[in-house]
Amino acid sequence: MVMPDIAPAGYYHAEGDPEGTVRYWDGANWSGEPKPLDNQPDLRGSILDPSSATKFCPECGRNMTMTAEACPACGAPQPGTTPSANNLAVSADNSRYGGLGIRIGAAAIDTAIGVVIITPFSTSVFLSGLALSLYWMVVVVMVARLGGSPGKLAVGLRVTKIDGVTSPPGDRESVIRTLPGLLGLIPVIGGLISLGIGLISIRYVAIDPQRRSIYDRIGGTRVVYKNRLS
Repeated sequence: MVMPDIAPAGYYHAEGDPEGTVRYWDGANWSGEPKPLDNQPDLRGSILDPSSATKFCPECGRNMTMTAEACPACGAPQPGTTPSANNLAVSADNSRYGGLGIRIGAAAIDTAIGVVIITPFSTSVFLSGLALSLYWMVVVVMVARLGGSPGKLAVGLRVTKIDGVTSPPGDRESVIRTLPGLLGLIPVIGGLISLGIGLISIRYVAIDPQRRSIYDRIGGTRVVYKNRLS
């Protein structure tokens, strides 16, 4: 298992290791063999407090305590635990996430706006590419500041941080989640790439309980109905 690069050096439970064990993560790679959680020395030579040991959610990558029954960010039940009734209720409430139909509608609106923008420049590959680039930047700003692209705002959806609550998500998440859209600007094959990304995203949204598309997975975001943010 490759740990997220945000994880500081320390002892963690590694995916695939026996439950109740930890091994040392140096900030880039695992080292040593899995050892029982109890009586495990840390870098200062003291004993690692079992309550401070952490693991990462296999669904969203969020760091949490070893004893957590469900991820505090995405609500996913954690392997090796028996979720409580409250956590089951939270993790099962996926109706707040924007479904496939409404997200296709939002994407259709965004695409229609893009077509209108580039139509006057259709005879020039350079100008049409420039127009689409400017539109992409506008969408990035709208997601970062307003919580959605024109299409999402129109249909009542909002882009949130990974917690599914905080919207707008901010500059970082907005830029990262919209990066795949730049691939559509590649001459000749850009359209095919965009089509492929779109089809894969449709499949993800259709089968993922939290309706995460490629964009959400890359950017660490969720898409939620506006009236279900709180």
